[in-house]
Amino acid sequence: MFRARKGSVRGACRVAGMAVCMMVVGACNGDEPVIEVETSPLSLEGTSPVEWTGHERSSHFVTASDGVRLAVDVVLPAGYTGTDDAPTAFPVIFRYTPYHRTSIVPGTGEVPVAPFDFFLARGYAYVAADMRGSGASFGWNDVMTPMMIEDGGVIVDWIAAQPWSDGNVGMFGGSYEGWSQFAAAAAQPEALKAIIPIHTGWDGMLGKPGGIFSYAFIEMWTAMTDFINHNNVFPTFPIPPVTPVLDEDGDGELLDEIPVDADGDTWFTDDYAWPVDPANPPRYPDGAERTEHAYFNATMEHIAHPDGAPGNYDAVTSVRSQRFHDTQRKSDGISPADMNWSLVPGIIESGVAIYHYAGWWDAFTRSSFEVYATLAETNPSRIAS
Repeated sequence: MFRARKGSVRGACRVAGMAVCMMVVGACNGDEPVIEVETSPLSLEGTSPVEWTGHERSSHFVTASDGVRLAVDVVLPAGYTGTDDAPTAFPVIFRYTPYHRTSIVPGTGEVPVAPFDFFLARGYAYVAADMRGSGASFGWNDVMTPMMIEDGGVIVDWIAAQPWSDGNVGMFGGSYEGWSQFAAAAAQPEALKAIIPIHTGWDGMLGKPGGIFSYAFIEMWTAMTDFINHNNVFPTFPIPPVTPVLDEDGDGELLDEIPVDADGDTWFTDDYAWPVDPANPPRYPDGAERTEHAYFNATMEHIAHPDGAPGNYDAVTSVRSQRFHDTQRKSDGISPADMNWSLVPGIIESGVAIYHYAGWWDAFTRSSFEVYATLAETNPSRIAS
């Protein structure tokens, strides 16, 4: 049972379930101070009814406070089958990720939204954003860059201001997408009501468990993120390129906004000069000229200068350099403690409800229990394992 206290959760009372988690989002207009919803693992009992048969997706840029453009996808329910008047504003499930907000399938141009169609069918909007320095967003990043905290708040505020949003936002996701929920909560956007961090690393020294540098894990993770932030297909786990935001040629297709891989090595980033050379600009599958080259320019900001901005910092070097909890790293001067524990006051002040989820054999089980124990007395909290 999840007990949502009115006020501290800012009145969350609509519930949607998924196989491994429960989301509390939505407005509560009743007078009771406690809303109780019976839930059980692997059961859909208590979830909202299926009343929508399809969806409509669109891509946008949201501008951060420092001018960096962040790629955001909005997916809205479509095909209403309910008996009441069709809603025009929805509670929102928000995913804030470094692993592609959505991906476009080479050859077909399809942009899958599964498994979030579960929520869409039950009257929830789904919004996904690429963190700065990843996907189709501009900018650069290092692991858990502080600007990601502010960016999360900016995006939630943007969501709340849209006509298709009812002003209530919830988040869920695992690992880095769990940390991003704490980051967004620390920014204290009024619309964020509940988060569900799943097997989330909390301690900033998670790359050095017991003080020993976990080189194999950090190297693997760095290689994966490097590949996907080139918008290449990662060969070990084939990941399609991130979905372009702008349809610059106006033909209704997004797949042709990805530059041609001129030399056939699966990378387009080594085929053209950057900044763009007007005499030899990136070429595109349809042969049409582009003026902004948004997809190319955003990708190049991720990778052009790995040792500094613009360009993402190498996580192996960054994590290795932080020998102690108070060691400051080169990119932005923050320490491992700054990455996580500095978020606590903002999370407490936000009053956001937190449903922690962890497995006993997960890499970050200890972290999940640490943050639960830290916030259980200040934020409506539950932990499942």
